[in-house]
Amino acid sequence: MIVDEDRNVLALAGIVLVKLGYKVYKARSANEALDLFQGKKRLDLLVTDVRLGPVDGPRLAALLKIGHPALAVLYIGGKISDASPLLADGKTASQGYFLHKPFLPGELAEMAGAALNPAGEQMQRSLSEM
Repeated sequence: MIVDEDRNVLALAGIVLVKLGYKVYKARSANEALDLFQGKKRLDLLVTDVRLGPVDGPRLAALLKIGHPALAVLYIGGKISDASPLLADGKTASQGYFLHKPFLPGELAEMAGAALNPAGEQMQRSLSEM
């Protein structure tokens, strides 16, 4: 699932993840995301803007993890300060991963793979068509 108020971010991220073989759901707000996933669908990865109003990205992730405890999270944000409350060691976050906007399609694909495979397993998906 991708959650961002910016339609362009939703479109780009959706294209990238669909090309990688994922089923993608899009929402423009945390409330829309919560309504979409009222405990009835499988959810493996959340790509969410840190700054959403009134429910922010970290709070959205916490709420979705109630029904999807193994949920991988990739936070995105346009300001480096968006990452400061999340970052544990400069690369990964204790609550997920962080990718600075704007990002390239390959960067999103790499970070989504890292979030889904935190043990460092290689993704078996090709970026050659991007």
